Amino acid sequence: MHKFRRAAIAAATVVSVSLAGTGVAVADDSSLSFPTSSELGYERDAYSIEDGKAVIADENQITGQDGFGEVQAKDQPAWFTDWKDAVATLGLTTLLGAVIGLVNWLKFQGILPY
Repeated sequence: MHKFRRAAIAAATVVSVSLAGTGVAVADDSSLSFPTSSELGYERDAYSIEDGKAVIADENQITGQDGFGEVQAKDQPAWFTDWKDAVATLGLTTLLGAVIGLVNWLKFQGILPY
């Protein structure tokens, strides 16, 4: 178990150092430009500009019933399908992390064998 803990700590350290280094590298490079969510939405035709105001087209509007109901709309907007996939992925990884934490705690308490 000590080897596993050391490996987990080493992996967490590597991830944090690499992310910190990436953040510093990106902060140092002024030539990079990241689009905002509004820019991405405009590029994906989620809305248009009319008279200086953002107007959401009818085909890009969706209700909860259309997206999550028993009978789902077949022509869901791309932003909604991306959002739904991201939420499902994050939910599964959260559940996986909880299961791993529970198993580790049960092993630490001696309930599960090493």
